[in-house]
Amino acid sequence: PGVFLTLISDFPKTDGSTLFFLQRTDRINWVLGQALFVVFAIVTFISVIFVASVLPIIHIADFENSWSDVVMHYKEEFPKKSMSFGANLITQNLTYQISPYDTALQSTLLVMLYLFLLSLVMLMFNTMGVKIMGLVTSAGLIAIGGALCAVNTTIKWIFPMSHTIIWLHNTKFFRQPIMEMWKSYLYFGIIITVLLMLSCIFIDTTDFDSVSDID
Repeated sequence: PGVFLTLISDFPKTDGSTLFFLQRTDRINWVLGQALFVVFAIVTFISVIFVASVLPIIHIADFENSWSDVVMHYKEEFPKKSMSFGANLITQNLTYQISPYDTALQSTLLVMLYLFLLSLVMLMFNTMGVKIMGLVTSAGLIAIGGALCAVNTTIKWIFPMSHTIIWLHNTKFFRQPIMEMWKSYLYFGIIITVLLMLSCIFIDTTDFDSVSDID
């Protein structure tokens, strides 16, 4: 999310010609157009990451929908390396509970919703006339959410990052989840809807006459 936020740090792009766009589209359509733009930006961003990750290893990869022996038994075979980064990259909260394909699909969808939420935060603050606060708030959500996930406190579920990490939703052995997946989708759905509604409300009071050409 930090990389994506850096790439769209000037979102939504506004300059001296923005007022002329608004006269032709009206303000609500402008907000919806900005939201649609960022959806395509997110799809492009995730697609590039996917291709860059898969293409180099596609000739040796196994695409069966099951976890490999390396993932399942690495710690038992190499106990001295059980605390290494590689050994803990894929946790048993995943391997014992969810298949690889389901993990990949759920992770991708939730990360895309997370990036969309961060973008709408920036859009909402822009319509409020305090564009810089959108970037600061989004960066704060990433930083605080990441810190809370690292210490693994229940407060982490207030922030969006925890909802994108699949293994946090599950215990290691029991089928009863810590956080049901549908609740994470509901979490993003509610907040995204509220942010879009607020952006459509605040856009009516936004003064684009004073927007600088270098904004």
